[in-house]
Amino acid sequence: FLIASFVYKDMGPLSNGEDGPKTPLIKKPIALVTAFFHPDTKHTLFEAGKLTVTLLFVIVGWVLFRAEDFGIARQMLTGMFTPEGTGPFDDDAWIAIAIGALLALPGWTNVDLARDVLAARRWAGAAAALLLTAILLRVGQGRALDFIYFQF
Repeated sequence: FLIASFVYKDMGPLSNGEDGPKTPLIKKPIALVTAFFHPDTKHTLFEAGKLTVTLLFVIVGWVLFRAEDFGIARQMLTGMFTPEGTGPFDDDAWIAIAIGALLALPGWTNVDLARDVLAARRWAGAAAALLLTAILLRVGQGRALDFIYFQF
């Protein structure tokens, strides 16, 4: 919310639509207060809530489809939706979460930005691809992966 409202200015009182120039915060300091009640913020949070509920239904459905029986499904869902979870994270999990958060923060998940930055500078695209491959190899190292539909 803070990044979208005050850094990218995609929504809220500093945004002037898709094509309009973005208003600097120094020219409109009251935006620090009005951003919380702006119609763009309400609309964006409502849309994010709808997507979150949809994602939760998909996740629960996947668990029910994938589990061998309802006991295992209950155990998996309890681990996902309770504070105890499935136990403490190992170092690889914290590294993956930190890298994902750092990559998401500047907006590199945006298709236009990736196309403009990574395609224009082939070395940056190659470096990003190598880094992602190294991360995936490190996180998945030593784990056996079953075919997802082996019970189907």
